[in-house]
Amino acid sequence: MTARTIPEHIQAAVKLAGRNARAVEEFGNTPAAVWFSFSVAIIAFPLFVMTMGLGDKQHGGIADLLSELGPYAVGWLLFPVVMARVVLTIDRERYYCRYIAAVNWCALIEYLAMSLLVVMRTQGILPDAFENILFVVLIVWVLTFQHFVARHALQVDGVVAALLVALRMVLDIAIVSGSGMLGG
Repeated sequence: MTARTIPEHIQAAVKLAGRNARAVEEFGNTPAAVWFSFSVAIIAFPLFVMTMGLGDKQHGGIADLLSELGPYAVGWLLFPVVMARVVLTIDRERYYCRYIAAVNWCALIEYLAMSLLVVMRTQGILPDAFENILFVVLIVWVLTFQHFVARHALQVDGVVAALLVALRMVLDIAIVSGSGMLGG
């Protein structure tokens, strides 16, 4: 069954996070599914704002938040645009829509996990050393989660999936670096 509602898409993303490879089939393989998956950017925005507000970097209010909107939007759009070309190169264009839809919905799970860690850190729930270990574990989990989604949604081998995860990481770093150079 293809997910149709926001809760159904979130449930499919949770199944993927639980390493259920068949859950990828719950994401539509249509342009409409891709466009609908960008609603995650709106759903995740409060988590982004909360994480920004609680993070290490001190923010000067609404002006700083607004300066982060550009990189936030670029972060949601750059990878799908780049992947539109990459899937042609690796002969997986027939899976593009399902992959991008899955990536976007799974990003919500990643945002939730990172936000939870930031909240625990700011509340002093965990000792510093354990927070650092947990942060590294979370990053490794996110990367393996992204690898799992790429491998199954695009039906590629592990090496190609790893290269796609590396591409995504490079794009994310470029966005953060570019934002920093522009004063964001």
